[in-house]
Amino acid sequence: MLRIVEELRQALPPVFAGTAIGSLTGDAINWGTIQNKRSAREIPDECFVRSGSRVLIVRDPFLNWWAATLSNARRPPVREPAAGLMQDGQHDAPTRSRRPPPQKRERRPGQEAAHLKNGNSTDGFIAPLLRDQA
Repeated sequence: MLRIVEELRQALPPVFAGTAIGSLTGDAINWGTIQNKRSAREIPDECFVRSGSRVLIVRDPFLNWWAATLSNARRPPVREPAAGLMQDGQHDAPTRSRRPPPQKRERRPGQEAAHLKNGNSTDGFIAPLLRDQA
């Protein structure tokens, strides 16, 4: 990792505009993230100077801080399949029985008026009535 920091130390100018950090580092470092960390005081103040309204980054103190945030990239460990799953994705645990969907109930006489009063449609209610009358 020291090699990466040293390459950046050679490639970056001693002081540069903070907004240029993305293009100067190949988007390895994001200015928005740096601003968030700066406002949370996670980055030392000595890494920045101001020129008017522009925030400039001082290369060496900034790279010293950034180097401390780096770690080796690791591959996630290969884990065994979760309990209850077989290799082909099928469950080997017993399946739970599901409730059957509720059945539609016939309305009692007088329920139609309440049904209509509540602003509901009569399509599902009248069709069985008409069928019974035929």
